[in-house]
Amino acid sequence: MTPFDYPHRIETIRIVGLGGTGAQVARTVCRMVYDMKQRKLQYPRVVFTDPDTVDMSNVGRQLFTPADVGHNKAEVAMRRFNAALGLATEAEPQKFSPHLRYGLTTLIIGCVDSHTARRDIAKAQSDEDFLWIDAGNNHASGQVVIGNRGQIDKLPLNHPWGARYHLEALPTAALLFPQLLQPDTEDKTVSCAELMERGSQSLIVNDWMAAAVAGYVYKLLYRKPIESFVTYVSDEIRNVPIEQATIRQMLGLEEPKKQKRQKRHM
Repeated sequence: MTPFDYPHRIETIRIVGLGGTGAQVARTVCRMVYDMKQRKLQYPRVVFTDPDTVDMSNVGRQLFTPADVGHNKAEVAMRRFNAALGLATEAEPQKFSPHLRYGLTTLIIGCVDSHTARRDIAKAQSDEDFLWIDAGNNHASGQVVIGNRGQIDKLPLNHPWGARYHLEALPTAALLFPQLLQPDTEDKTVSCAELMERGSQSLIVNDWMAAAVAGYVYKLLYRKPIESFVTYVSDEIRNVPIEQATIRQMLGLEEPKKQKRQKRHM
């Protein structure tokens, strides 16, 4: 196992999508920033990006109240956390733009539920290797991926990883799971909140996803070793350790090792 050591200090955190998972992520990130501020540590700027407004179906299933209905989700989150914690978070009540420059000191946390929004993040990331945490879930499970390289030739997969080797590059969700950028067969006109209302989406899957995202953000901000690059969420949270063979297998560059069959003794 080789730890990931991102070489840049995070100066800006952009949370894209303030729905079921995004609003929970925003709450935890703001708590971390508040803690860093109280300790007089350098803390990042926080920006919320979402063009959507709060619907009545979001109330109770996301971090919104009846009074928030009709208001932009990013602006509601900004006002709430700024008032509660004395922060200066910012809101962008619009779609994420793939045409802006975000910089290597930016962490983008994607909590989006459409392939088009994820494509926009992937497009921006292909122009500059900023850090991207992607959270994607279906009805009752999902995965969280941390990475900063969208091209295989930018990954150090042909070099030996020694015990003292600190990795500065990991594949992004777009590279590991290219199907995330493609349309799927699910009805994308139905929101996560509506799926939960129908009983076809777990009420707490977004909480599990947010907890997995928060684990990575905490380690980044507090300079803790990051020893996994994918976290699978279902009825449990399972981390995939950072190992060269595992990354190569997930990228399709290497066949999975076959387990040896044990001989049966008669």
